[in-house]
Amino acid sequence: MMGWAGISLAAVAATGDLTQLYPDCCTVGTGATTMGTQKRTPSEGTLASLQVEPDAIDGGIIQIWDLNGADIGADVNTAAAITNAQLVLLQAAGRARLIFEQVFSGSSGARTAVSFGMPFTHGLAGRYVNTTGTCKLNITADGGFRKTSITG
Repeated sequence: MMGWAGISLAAVAATGDLTQLYPDCCTVGTGATTMGTQKRTPSEGTLASLQVEPDAIDGGIIQIWDLNGADIGADVNTAAAITNAQLVLLQAAGRARLIFEQVFSGSSGARTAVSFGMPFTHGLAGRYVNTTGTCKLNITADGGFRKTSITG
């Protein structure tokens, strides 16, 4: 199990972009396809715990999705955004599912939202629905990402 601390999500509309989630150690790839470079990708795993940490002002809705944006052409190697249109296509193909959604207030302090093993198949993506503000996610997961070195 690995802790993914302080993943920041900015508020978006209910049909706004999702963010493919990675821990800090899984830095963005270069986008190059030459030998020796690395590519990051989401992968299967188990979500052990999730904490939502509001900005002490704004509440909202947190959504956690089981999906891999690369399955529909989103660049989740050098970027992390997945559009709502891409989400709709992934859902139609049976490759995206909402695994957690919670409304929370803006008062400060982290709250445990998930505290049990929840398997996911494709990777984790999140969306913070509100008109303003940010929230942070603290995640403990087994798996969920890969860094692959390009060889040959």
